[in-house]
Amino acid sequence: EEVPLWLPSEINTGANGRCRENVCAPELVKIKDRLRTAKCHDALQNIQHTLCVKSRMFHFKKQNVRGQRDNMRSRAVIDHVSERMKGFIRKYRDFQAAKLKLVGPGAWETTLRVLRDKDIRSYHDQVLEKKRPGCQGANED
Repeated sequence: EEVPLWLPSEINTGANGRCRENVCAPELVKIKDRLRTAKCHDALQNIQHTLCVKSRMFHFKKQNVRGQRDNMRSRAVIDHVSERMKGFIRKYRDFQAAKLKLVGPGAWETTLRVLRDKDIRSYHDQVLEKKRPGCQGANED
């Protein structure tokens, strides 16, 4: 478990910038770059899908769920979906950081940006919606 794997992103480019080229096969860095790009896009798609599911779950809960027991059960399911989304967010951040370490900064950073917590919000975010009267705690997540 403690043995280093020496992946292309872990090999420094060295002072002359040729260490990785001397150790790795010529196409390996390009292949790893394409793999990281694809994994970043997959993670973003999973985040988007999970946000949509979570939004629909809140809408369903608001329209159909009544009573403390049912609210607690539906809240547990929504919390489970939120945990899955946090996993996708961690994956995206890891893949994006690995890509940055592998190929360095470039034009790709305009598409695959650093994902901040404030960037992750649903289509109908409560911050963007106008405030409505109601008891405290009625507006969830």
